[in-house]
Amino acid sequence: TDLVVAALPDSSSEKFRMDMLPPLAFDFMGWVESLGRTARQAAPPTPPQFSVVLEPEPEIGAPDSVVLAFRLPNNQRLQRRFALTSAVSQLFAFVQSLQVAHKVPTRFDIVRNAGNSTVSLSGALDRSLAEMEMSRELLFVTEVD
Repeated sequence: TDLVVAALPDSSSEKFRMDMLPPLAFDFMGWVESLGRTARQAAPPTPPQFSVVLEPEPEIGAPDSVVLAFRLPNNQRLQRRFALTSAVSQLFAFVQSLQVAHKVPTRFDIVRNAGNSTVSLSGALDRSLAEMEMSRELLFVTEVD
């Protein structure tokens, strides 16, 4: 069963409405933050940044796969295998799946080192990992304001 937690607005704000309840598959932290605003300032919750279904992880030693490591904003390091044919959007789907367990920000970007600078991967969501020449490397998850 699913647990639904809802906070009722205080008596000085607008009456409770069913549309204040979180829909399924939504940005929970954005919704919680919006509860703290007054009815005049409240904005609808921000939808998830990426709505891609995460593909299963390839088997250990699978050909045409790559192991990528992710450095989270809390300095935690996680790694996962991806098929080289997977789109870059799969990296974002993986990081999004970590939001509750690893306290990943609801709005984030993934960047990789490119010499003396970093490059955002958010502009290459439809490109494959092979096209991006991904090899075993460390990617950085950064919070977006």
